[in-house]
Amino acid sequence: MVQVVGDYAHGQCELHWRTNRMGGWTEICHPFHPLRGQRFQILKERRTAGIDTFLLRDPDHGTFSIAREWTDRADPSPYGPLGLVPRRFDAESLFELATLLEQLTKPEQKG
Repeated sequence: MVQVVGDYAHGQCELHWRTNRMGGWTEICHPFHPLRGQRFQILKERRTAGIDTFLLRDPDHGTFSIAREWTDRADPSPYGPLGLVPRRFDAESLFELATLLEQLTKPEQKG
């Protein structure tokens, strides 16, 4: 099955053959990630705090986790096929930001 994946840097991620969701390799596509452009073996896929993440293996530094959306296995952007530039602040992103800010500003409860 061929799936168009990735949207970071306006289509810099490529088509990806996905035979299954477990295992295989993935490339980091997030424009500000220090490992951008590098490929890593996927050891495990999991959902953490509502975010799909991969546990990746780096032969030099061990294992680390990264959001699936920061890799070439991200869901396709709804903007790409239409030739539109992704919006920076859509409603869903603003709600997520508001929730995060709420959580960060809550006073700690002693208990």
